[in-house]
Amino acid sequence: MLNFLISIIVFAVSAFLLAMSVRYGMMGAERVDTWVLSKSRRSFQGFDWYYRIPFSIGTIPEYFFAMVLGRDNYFKTNWWALKTTSFIAVLLFVALLKSRATVVNYYSLSFLGDRGIAAFFTSGTFVWYLNFITLMYLALAVLVTIESVKMAGLYAPVRVVYYGFLCLMMANLTLLVLGVIVFVAVVYFIFKVVKFLFFSNRKRHVDQEDEESAGDILNKGLAGFKPELYEWEANRKSQIRKETKPIHKPIIHRSKPVITRKQKPEIHDDDIPRLYPD
Repeated sequence: MLNFLISIIVFAVSAFLLAMSVRYGMMGAERVDTWVLSKSRRSFQGFDWYYRIPFSIGTIPEYFFAMVLGRDNYFKTNWWALKTTSFIAVLLFVALLKSRATVVNYYSLSFLGDRGIAAFFTSGTFVWYLNFITLMYLALAVLVTIESVKMAGLYAPVRVVYYGFLCLMMANLTLLVLGVIVFVAVVYFIFKVVKFLFFSNRKRHVDQEDEESAGDILNKGLAGFKPELYEWEANRKSQIRKETKPIHKPIIHRSKPVITRKQKPEIHDDDIPRLYPD
């Protein structure tokens, strides 16, 4: 029992330290971008990408990112790679729930065995699923490299390594948080079942209306975050429309003057002057 409690404490502390590392790491990322732009003397500011899951449900992961990064870092667009890494990590978490041993063997390359590289294509549907996750991570690495080269030129390796480390921490943080959510959900379900079976509702005399649980705090924070997010998205869309809207200049059609050339009469020697009589 003691080892179980110690594991939970270590798990929670690790998640907290990772979250703080990502937050302060993003503060440093802005300084890194400023430094490489000053060294390379380029005007490219990055891809400036922003996306989220549509509808109201999409605000839930955005609220998670805002809590991890902080409001100042969230309302920027230089952390699109971290968000993409987190979403891919959700797919990896599903794979871990299905078969943790297979995932460990896959990324340690111990499952190759005698078949070699062919094992990536002949080991079943689940390995193809892991191949898809790996390809997405490779595509993300290529995009970060392209963005860094366009921004920093020769200093691109510095930015690639820095953002790659931040993406790795964000992926681990996402896996830890998802693990905590699943663990808490299972414990809460067991607690409710035990409470329903062995404890009577008649013995409850404590007024719980004035008590504020962690869920209530999160719901209030999410309710206050939604209007701020919608307002920022509206301002961003209007700004993009102003920047991309073409300026139509009035076209003035000027009529060209018609120039006609008249031929001069040719003077011949046999012409009779009209001033003299015949």
